[in-house]
Amino acid sequence: MINKKNKKRVLIAISLFIMVFLLSNNYYNNTNYYNNIDNNVKNGQYLKSDVFISSDVIFDNKESLNQPIGIRENPVTSEYVVADYGNNCLYIFSHNGKYIKKVGREGQGPGDLLRPRYLFIDIYGNIYVYEGGNLRISIFSKEGKFINSFRININNQLCRFYVSENKEIIFSMPQRGYYITIYDIKGNIIKEIGKLVIINKDEIINQSLSLGIPIKTSDDNYYIFINGLGIINKYNEKGEKINAYSYPEAINGYLNYDFSESKLSKLKYASVPVLGADIILRNNLIYIFDYYIIKKLNMEMKLLDTFQIDPKTKLYNDPEALSMYVFFELNDSVNNIEFFLPALNSSEILKYYNK
Repeated sequence: MINKKNKKRVLIAISLFIMVFLLSNNYYNNTNYYNNIDNNVKNGQYLKSDVFISSDVIFDNKESLNQPIGIRENPVTSEYVVADYGNNCLYIFSHNGKYIKKVGREGQGPGDLLRPRYLFIDIYGNIYVYEGGNLRISIFSKEGKFINSFRININNQLCRFYVSENKEIIFSMPQRGYYITIYDIKGNIIKEIGKLVIINKDEIINQSLSLGIPIKTSDDNYYIFINGLGIINKYNEKGEKINAYSYPEAINGYLNYDFSESKLSKLKYASVPVLGADIILRNNLIYIFDYYIIKKLNMEMKLLDTFQIDPKTKLYNDPEALSMYVFFELNDSVNNIEFFLPALNSSEILKYYNK
């Protein structure tokens, strides 16, 4: 019989073994990721970098960047909008990176922000922010004036949404039983698309497998990049599924991940690879930021080009944090690309370019 002292030692030993196993497994995955990166972009372009907005710059309100998690360019004003997680606000900068104004403050009232995790700017310049702390969408004008907010039941770290030309706010909310859920700007659900397929009998795991990143194209087709299934579903305006694409090459750290239904149906925990940290649609071209790599595809999911930032750049303590938190901006013209990305470790916005 094991006495209390020996029982305690056994429990400590088991705990240490589990900890070592998890750490070694994480090291193995990260090592595989770095080993695979060069093989995956042999024909890609390596981008140079400069600091675009420094954490040393003190704004007129005595603040500076504090954990910026993403940046977007306003198509109407050509200004850049930065979501700052640490300061619970948005900062607006000129096209050259000069500070203009602060939008929002920490709080729960109208126009306040709490832990902003993602933002999208529509073609009219309106700014949509998902707040992880308030579980809501807050909408601001291009000048930063508060318009409206509504609660949304989407408490997950990978909250990516898209706003169409007719102001549909398109989400991935698999907990509702569909791949795509669409809201209007008042917070009413107006459409749901793509009945969820039951791959895993565990409801939570199946929802995790079905989480994705939605977009809508100018020809009124919806796409959903489904993380855990390794596929991209395409639906028409009526919600009818018209195609599905397999896209395993989007996953750098999990190049050999088994997406077979037999494997996914047996998963015992809700941990799946992520297709990309963020996706941008520009001129009917898709740009996926996947860890330290940007992939450029056409609407048939054919790879057109690949760009790589330096994987040795210490943007984050954990490389996999890239897959959960950050979002980016880019300008792509003939033979010239500019890519803007936040660096959480240094609280800066970096600019990558090939010229």
